[in-house]
Amino acid sequence: MRWTSDKVVAAVRAGQSFDGESLEALDLRGRDLRGANFAAARITGCDLSDANLTGANLKQALISSVRLRGSLLDCVDLTEAVMSMVDASQIAAKEAKLVGLRAPGLLLSGADLQGADLTGALLIGAALEKVNLSKATLVETKLDATKLEGADFSDSKMERVSFAKASARGARFDRASITKAVFAAADFSETTFDGARIEEAAFTMTDLRGVKLPKHMVRCVLDGAKIKTDLQGADLSGSELPDLDLSGADLEGANLSFTVLRGANLRGACLRGANLERSILDGCDLRDADLSGARLGGAILDHANLSGQDLSGLEMLLGDFAGANLSGANLRGAKLELVSLRDANLEGADLTRANFDSVNLAGAKLAGAKLDGLVFRKVDFGGVDLDGVSLRGLSLPLSSFTGAKLAGADFSTCDLSCADFSNADLTGAKFGGAKLDKACFKAAILQKADLGDVDARGAFFGEADLRQARLVESRLRYATFSGATLDDANLTKADLRDTICTGMTAERAKLGGVKMAFADLSHAIVRDAEFGGADLTHANLHELVADRATLAGATLTGARQTDLERRDAERFVPKHATK
Repeated sequence: MRWTSDKVVAAVRAGQSFDGESLEALDLRGRDLRGANFAAARITGCDLSDANLTGANLKQALISSVRLRGSLLDCVDLTEAVMSMVDASQIAAKEAKLVGLRAPGLLLSGADLQGADLTGALLIGAALEKVNLSKATLVETKLDATKLEGADFSDSKMERVSFAKASARGARFDRASITKAVFAAADFSETTFDGARIEEAAFTMTDLRGVKLPKHMVRCVLDGAKIKTDLQGADLSGSELPDLDLSGADLEGANLSFTVLRGANLRGACLRGANLERSILDGCDLRDADLSGARLGGAILDHANLSGQDLSGLEMLLGDFAGANLSGANLRGAKLELVSLRDANLEGADLTRANFDSVNLAGAKLAGAKLDGLVFRKVDFGGVDLDGVSLRGLSLPLSSFTGAKLAGADFSTCDLSCADFSNADLTGAKFGGAKLDKACFKAAILQKADLGDVDARGAFFGEADLRQARLVESRLRYATFSGATLDDANLTKADLRDTICTGMTAERAKLGGVKMAFADLSHAIVRDAEFGGADLTHANLHELVADRATLAGATLTGARQTDLERRDAERFVPKHATK
C-alpha cells in the first residue's frame, strides 16, 4: 500500500500499527499523530515539523532525512531507533524514552528533553545547544564531540557518560549527579556545577576556566585541565590534579585528602583549614601559600618548595618531606612524628621549641637553623650536615647519628640517652654535662672530644677511638670500652665502676683518682698510664699490660691478677694431626 499523508493520519486515528511499514516523502507538518505506532517503521524524507507525536511508539524505527523541528514528542518511545540526517531542533520531548537511540549528528538545538531517558544513547557529533536535559537520565550515553553550549543538565543523573571533545561552554550541571564520566579535552568553560556531586570523573585536558567546581568532587582526574582558582570548601578528595596551575587559588576548607597534586603550582594559594591528609604534593610549589590550620597527616611533600613557609604549630603524624626545600621556613612549636625530612633543606629554618619524634633527618641541611628548645626523639641524623649548627642543651634521646660527620659539634648539656653514634666522626666534639646513659659510640671517632662531667652510665664505647679525649669526672659506671683506644686520654676522677674494658688500650692515659671497682681490665694495655689514687678494688687485671704504669696510692684490695690457667687456655693452640 502506498501511504499518503491523509491515509497515515486516518490510520493513526483508527489505531492501526505501522510496524515494519515504509513511509516516504510525506508532508505531515502540524498533523495530529498522538499515540501512533511506528515501531520498526522506515520513515524517509518526511516532514513532521510541528506535528504532535505525543506518546508515539518509534521503537527500532529507521528515520532518515526527516524534519521533526518544533514537533511534540512528549513521552515518545525511541528505544533503539536509528536516526540519520534528522532535524529535531526545538522539539518538546519531555519524559521521552531514548534508550539505545543511535543518532550521530542529530540536530536537537533548543529541544526540551526534561526527564528523558538517554541510557545507552549514541549522539556523537550532535547539535544540542541550549537543549533542556534537566532531570534526565544519562547512563553510558555517548556525547563525544557534541555541541552543548548553554545546555541544561540540572538535576540530571549521569553515569559513565562520555563528553570527550564536546563543547559545552555555559552549560548548567547544577545539582547533577555525575559518576565515572569522561570530559577529556572538552570545553566546559563558564559552566556551572552548583550543588553537583561528581565522583571518579576524568577532566583530562578539559577547559574549566570560569567554572566554580562543586564542593563534592571525589576521586576525579584533572590532569592538564584549565580551571578557575575559586575552590573554597570543595571536596576534591581522591582526585588527581597533577601539574595544575593553582597559584593564588582559594582552597580554604577544601577536602583534598588522598588527592594527587603532584607538580601543581600552589604558590600563594589559600589552603587555610584545608584537609590535605594523605595527599600527594611532591614537587609542588607552596611558597607563600596559607597553610594555617591545614591538616597534613600522611601527606607526601617530597621535593616540594616550602621555602619561607609559615608552618608554625604544625602537627603532623606520618608524612614525607624528603628532599623538600624548607629553607627559612617557620616551624616554631611544630610537632612532627614519624615524618621523613631526609635530604631536606632546613637551612635558616626556625625550629624553636619544635618536637621531632621518630623523624628521619638523614642527609638534611640544618646550617643556620634555630634549634632553641627543640626536642628530638628517635630522630635519624645519619649524614646530616650540622656545620655551624649548635645543638647545645637540646633533648635528643634515642636519636641516631650513625656514620654522621660531627667533628667539633657542640652537644654540651644535651640529653642523648640511648642515642646511637656508631661509626660517627666526633673529633673534637663537646659533650660537657651531657646525658649519655646507654648511648652507643661503637667504632666512633672521639679523638680530642670533651666528655667531661657526662652521665654515660651503661654507654657503649666498644672499638671507639678516644685518643686524647677528656672524660674528667664523668659518670661511666657499667659502660663498655672493649677494644677502645684511649691513649693519652684524661679520665681523672671518672667513675668507671663495673665497666668492661677488656682489650682496651689506654697508654699514657691519666686515670688518677678513678673509681674502677669491679672493672674488667683483662687484656687491657695501659703502658705509662697514671693510676695514682685510683680505686681498683676487686678489679679484674687478668693479662693487664701495665708496663711503667704508675699505681702509687692506688687501692688494689681484692683485685684479681692474671689467672695462669685461664692464660694458658687462652694461648692454647691445638696441634693438628699429621699423616
